[in-house]
Amino acid sequence: MTNSNKQFDFSKQINDYVSSFSSFKAPSVDMSGIFAVQRRNAEAFSAAGQVFAAGIQAISRRQNDLLRSSVDQFLSNSREILTAKSPKDSTSCSAEYARSVYETSVNNLREVSEVMSKSSLEAFDVLNKRATESLSEISKVAA
Repeated sequence: MTNSNKQFDFSKQINDYVSSFSSFKAPSVDMSGIFAVQRRNAEAFSAAGQVFAAGIQAISRRQNDLLRSSVDQFLSNSREILTAKSPKDSTSCSAEYARSVYETSVNNLREVSEVMSKSSLEAFDVLNKRATESLSEISKVAA
């Protein structure tokens, strides 16, 4: 046998290999569409974060107001207790103050909790809506 018969024709093998995959159809993916979907997802997360931050700011402002009101109430009640005419009046005033502080604290806690819940639900609604839209968009892009 001659040396030329033993040589392996790489170009023929590569052409055969490539031609065997020429009938293979890969699914087409619209990468710009995928990037657009992800951009809108990021925008939704940003919007949800802004809603949540606004809720936190509202809670912070309200807690500041509540603290100021509590300090004013404490000072006013302290004056009443200290200027009471008898120990019985002082005790009665202290008991009324304790009841008032308890009721006010419970109501304030309820109010702040409601604001926090509302803020969280609004942020969740933004993300939930976007998740639904995103699934629809991805199925269109992948098709």
